[in-house]
Amino acid sequence: MNSYKLSVSSFLSISFILIVILGDLEAGSSNVFVVYFKYIILILPLAFLFIYDSRLYWNVQFLWPFFFIVIWSFIFNLNATVMKLATSIVILIPCIFYISGLKFKIRDNQLNVLFVWLGIYFLILKFNSIVSLSFDSFMLSGKSSEVESFLFPFILGFICLYFLLSNKKKNFVFFLILIFLTGKRSVFLAINIVLFIKIFNLQTYLLKYKVLIGLLLNFVGLFVLFLFSNSFFNELFFELFGIKSIGAFSAGRSSIYSFIYSFYEGLTLYSQLFGIGFGSLQNYIGDFFFLDSGWNAHNDILRLLVELGFFGLCVFIVLIYKKLNEDQFIVVIFFNVLLFFTNSLIFPVVLFYFLLIMFLRNDKKLNQYG
Repeated sequence: MNSYKLSVSSFLSISFILIVILGDLEAGSSNVFVVYFKYIILILPLAFLFIYDSRLYWNVQFLWPFFFIVIWSFIFNLNATVMKLATSIVILIPCIFYISGLKFKIRDNQLNVLFVWLGIYFLILKFNSIVSLSFDSFMLSGKSSEVESFLFPFILGFICLYFLLSNKKKNFVFFLILIFLTGKRSVFLAINIVLFIKIFNLQTYLLKYKVLIGLLLNFVGLFVLFLFSNSFFNELFFELFGIKSIGAFSAGRSSIYSFIYSFYEGLTLYSQLFGIGFGSLQNYIGDFFFLDSGWNAHNDILRLLVELGFFGLCVFIVLIYKKLNEDQFIVVIFFNVLLFFTNSLIFPVVLFYFLLIMFLRNDKKLNQYG
């Protein structure tokens, strides 16, 4: 039995590596197999489910928010959700993986070794870039190879978070440097926010008001983003940074945000409250900017406001913040920052790592305010 567990764990480790490597290749590949294999590899370990453990873990509360997204969309926007069924499948794959119970084969010492090797792999790719680019171009490009890696900054962020919560300071600092080298501002911001919370032990106090904090964090953030996207702070930014438009600071995303807010304002009351269906927004963005295909919102919280509606987003936030221990609260804050500044939900691997860290920190007793 022990040898069997070891073989499954080894298979899972190989899966992790393949996910990262193939994910790095995805952006520059026209090969359908390469593009989707990193998703397929997430499904393969499920083959061990029927041998190893017949129990299903539906009662794990931090899986509920992601099932809720799909269920809510099917209830209130059946046709739109069916048309975008692949989007729902993508978000459910990592959840099904963890429901299977396979994650209990993961051991901390094996993860430590695997994570360090992933960091070394990233450094090799970075070294390959710096050989062919000037240092300035190397830093500004945010590239780990000849094509931009969408996944690596997220993965390094979750690994860094894992070492922070495990109190492994040297490993944490090593991966913090790696995150800086990716040039991904949102991940660097997220890890520094949770580092601040951890250093001053704020999670003990904040945990009492976690749901309220989650709601305020997101809706105040959406309001500030609305002001940004409508040029409210342009004059201030020009005085402070010499930037005439916030669009230059946001890499042009403010125009996307501005369209989404206008689009939401033009929806019917029903759609504003209950959404237009999960996965539907990208087509409207693509049409507005005259693109041949859909385009992402670059803000999953804003996206969920439109696709799930005001009520749907509120329930999602409540579910994801509802029952947490101190470490899980920090993980959720980190993930929430990523949701607010990136397209995290389009990558199953990002959700895969989020759930991994949540499960690994699940051994701590839930707080009394849950």
